[in-house]
Amino acid sequence: MLAVIGQLLPIALAVALSTVPITAVITILLSQQSRAALPFMLCFVAGTLIVTGLFSLGLRAVPLRTTRGAEVWFAVFEVIIGVAIVTYAIVLFARRHLSTAPEEMPRWLRAVGKLRPWQAAGLGLVLSVRPKSLLLTAAAGLVIGPARLSTSDFVIAIVVFVILGTSTVTVPVVLALARPTAARRPLRAAERWITRNSRTVTVIVALVIGTVLVGNGLTRF
Repeated sequence: MLAVIGQLLPIALAVALSTVPITAVITILLSQQSRAALPFMLCFVAGTLIVTGLFSLGLRAVPLRTTRGAEVWFAVFEVIIGVAIVTYAIVLFARRHLSTAPEEMPRWLRAVGKLRPWQAAGLGLVLSVRPKSLLLTAAAGLVIGPARLSTSDFVIAIVVFVILGTSTVTVPVVLALARPTAARRPLRAAERWITRNSRTVTVIVALVIGTVLVGNGLTRF
């Protein structure tokens, strides 16, 4: 169980440091529609939980004990995901290197602050199933599913991963709800920092996580 949690930690960190949902929730909290932050958070967490659970259950159902081939396929899948994430980081870095313009918040993200609660809820679900999120939750499923944990440990592993991975969305919402006035200053500072450094953070995290996944996959052969 602890070994599985240890393997999940870097993947959860990659999910937590995904700048798009962080920026989205901060933008909502600082807007006139701040009440939409709670449904956004709930749906983002629920979407991440559902997708992680589905990947984990699907891979858990594979009869790993009956064939060495299944474990090889797990290894291949993990290496492919790792290579895809590393490739994403390289492409993102290349685009940053070629561009001399300062980083700006995407136009669609600037409009997030105008969303109604039900629209924010939909955005939370969408962000939990975007390609990058799917790659990372699939990687988590590759750790949890084949581990053959007991039912209780299986559920705990998924819950721990989701709590850690979504913490950078849930914590700002909880703090803003508890102390709305005091939270505005650190939220604005966080928004400015992310706007300046989001691409650099994404590249570094993606390179590290992609390399870890490739390494884990190679050890399965």
